[in-house]
Amino acid sequence: MKKQRNYTITENLLKEYQECSFLNSSELLIEASFLLGQHHYARAYFIGCASLEETGKGYLAFSARGRNLKSLNVQEAIKIKFEDHTAKIVSSLVCFLLKKELTEANIKKFLKLTSHLQRGREKAMYVDFRENGTVSVPRNIVRPKAAIDCVRLAKMALESTVQFISENQPEKSSSFADKMLCLGNNKITKIFNNEDFWWYYIDLLKKNRSITDLAKAVVKYHDELYCKGRCFNNKNKTS
Repeated sequence: MKKQRNYTITENLLKEYQECSFLNSSELLIEASFLLGQHHYARAYFIGCASLEETGKGYLAFSARGRNLKSLNVQEAIKIKFEDHTAKIVSSLVCFLLKKELTEANIKKFLKLTSHLQRGREKAMYVDFRENGTVSVPRNIVRPKAAIDCVRLAKMALESTVQFISENQPEKSSSFADKMLCLGNNKITKIFNNEDFWWYYIDLLKKNRSITDLAKAVVKYHDELYCKGRCFNNKNKTS
């Protein structure tokens, strides 16, 4: 269990964290590209994931600047987000999704990539045991194309996020954002890991491309479908 660090989040601290995260993401991309050139695909994949997480941290910091930082609960929730791998990767792709042409092929590619990123991050760096009693070795797992796609995605995610932030100001915390905080990190992670949610979110973007509040999508999905044991895809098939 990680020890909770006792620091206070302020507007200025978040601004510094945001800029430093983007800078580090950019530097990681340079290193990942070098590793690709040396055919170290597993390490390039891992560092590509790290770049995505740094971009996600920058976006999380940007979003947090609009929250009620006087609330201790909000402070703790922000800290938890900064430590969560899935939340950081998903956050890194929010702005990229807003710019991407939402064709069926691109949707399938996005879902496949995010699934691999969540499952393959650790496998790309560490030797481990498999359930069948064999040993998992990073260099034997990560294919060149997967590493190249990961680094390319990390580059596009960083560019999209930096551009979005340069053109927008942090939105003030909404009622949806407050509700999302109350859902708890474990439940939100389960929703993020559920492919059905991303089909739901993509459908919202198709209907209204101005939607940038991921919290609104999460809360609506939770209230309308998840907590009732229903799926968006099944609902569409029967409608």
